[in-house]
Amino acid sequence: MTELALIAAVLAGFNCILLGVVIFILKQPDPNRGKINAELMELGERLSEVNKSLGTLEKRMEKTISESKNENIAKLDRLTKDVGRQLKDISDNL
Repeated sequence: MTELALIAAVLAGFNCILLGVVIFILKQPDPNRGKINAELMELGERLSEVNKSLGTLEKRMEKTISESKNENIAKLDRLTKDVGRQLKDISDNL
């Protein structure tokens, strides 16, 4: 009986040591976690750069659109004046 108690005590101690090793291994920090955080930070920086680039592009597009609008308005005004002058010439010739 004492032999069984001794074997039980040794197995119980061995189980405690194994349980401690398993808990220690599970408590270790994930090595990929830091890598993932660094990648997320880099992605955030890239997104902010893309956002700035889009803002610059939007301003350039607005400037181009307003310039083209002004040019088209000027062309329409010249065309209107030319057509008016031609109509006046036709009217005077009649």
